Formats: sequence, C-alpha cells, structure tokens
Amino acid sequence: MPMTPNDITLVLAAHGATDDPRCAAPVERHAEVIRAMHLYREVLSVYWKQPPHFSDLYDLTPARDLLLVPVMTASGYYTNVVLPRELKVDHPPANRNLRVAAPIGELDAMADLVVEQAVLTAADAGVEVGDTHLLLIGHGTPRDPVRSGATTYRHADSIRQRQVFRSVNAGFLEQDPTVADAFAEIPGSEPVILVPYLIASGGHGADDIPSDLGVAPGTRTATIGKRPVFFADAVGEHPRTVHLILNCAEHALARANQADRRNAG
Repeated sequence: MPMTPNDITLVLAAHGATDDPRCAAPVERHAEVIRAMHLYREVLSVYWKQPPHFSDLYDLTPARDLLLVPVMTASGYYTNVVLPRELKVDHPPANRNLRVAAPIGELDAMADLVVEQAVLTAADAGVEVGDTHLLLIGHGTPRDPVRSGATTYRHADSIRQRQVFRSVNAGFLEQDPTVADAFAEIPGSEPVILVPYLIASGGHGADDIPSDLGVAPGTRTATIGKRPVFFADAVGEHPRTVHLILNCAEHALARANQADRRNAG
C-alpha cells in the first residue's frame, strides 16, 4: 500500500542559531501551521545550531516513517553533507525509514515569495513597485562561491524577466559581490528594496544587512546618499512558505511511493 501523509512524521530541518531565537521563530510558526492542518501523523522541527539538533531526531519520535524537508534556501553544504551525516541517511537506525526532500529554496516558487515580500514592503512604504530597484541578498560562502550563489542568482534572473522592478540585482553576506558593492552598482537614484534571501531575518537579515550599508542594525527605512532604502523581511518569513514546505514533502512522498512500487515489482 502506498504511504499517505497520515502514515508519516514530517520533519522540518533548518539552520537555527546558537544565540538568536529569531532564527528558529519562522520555522516554528510554519511547523505549527502545518500541525494544525492534521495532514501528517506529527510535525517536528530540528536544527543544526540549536536544540533539538539534527542528531536528536530519532530520540524525538518512535515513528518508523519520517519525511524530512530542509527549510533552507539552497542545496549546498548543509543539505548535501551535514544533514546526511547527522541523520545517518545512508544507514538509519533499525526499523526507521527516513526520506529527504529537496530544500524549499530550490523551488521556482521561491521567486514568487521574494516578489511578494518586496511588494508588501513597497506598499508599507507608500512607493510604487515599478519605481523601485530590488536587491536580493543571499548568504553565500567564500568556500564555494559559485554553487552557493547559484540559487540566489537564478531567482534574481527569474524576477528580472518579469519586469516588475526597475532593476534586479544580487549581493551576498559572505561572498562577492558584497551587500555594499551590489548596492553601489544599482543605477539611478530611485528607491531600493532589499529582500534577504534567508529563511529568517534574524541577525543576518535584520542587523547585518543594514550594518553593511552603514546604517543602524534593525533599521527598516533609511536614506543612503539621496536614495530611499527599504529593508524587507526575509523571504522565509512569508506565510506562504508553508505551501513550499508541503510541496517539497508531497513530491518526495510521491517519489518514495514510486520507488517502493518498483522495488516490490
């Protein structure tokens, strides 16, 4: 018999932070929303940098069948190395079946949420979206700048083709182009909306990005030079992130059922 969501424990896996509860807050909100839908047997969340940790998963539930969705912005070091290692994906404990979905950040629909965060920010600021520039800020890493920036660039390209904004640019917290350098490349003097391509605003989105532009941490509206600048919430804060999580879970479950049918045949 094919598995249904009611047979499965859904697990949201995110980065988290050792000293900033803001980083886990949106993931916990999304988990609670999904829990209230009563689609899955249970809904859990685990983190790399805070408890409950990835490695705690099998102690959190006796469930046989688990489906894990990385609530992360891209497929990279944490999804490809850390998660498989910490969760023993290749050799799970006896009588445990763990299936891992694609990270939500790889979905094309993530670009929709970026646009919506920018539109909401423009509306709050009382500016026309078509009169603004969008600056998408990814995390990035100097260890692997090509692959780490690829998803951010892909979504930026997708949004650029929609011709919603005057221009669409990308910058990064920990690789080139930096936030300041990417900002400096934006033409004209029209307003700029910065959207953190992150799961949670947290320290990076709410504090580091404004600081990189020389304004106070936590700033939501600033004037840099003569240009108005508006700081949006991280893309993963958007309530419709829940739908992306469920989409990834649904596709992973369908693949698992197909594989089981092939093996049974």
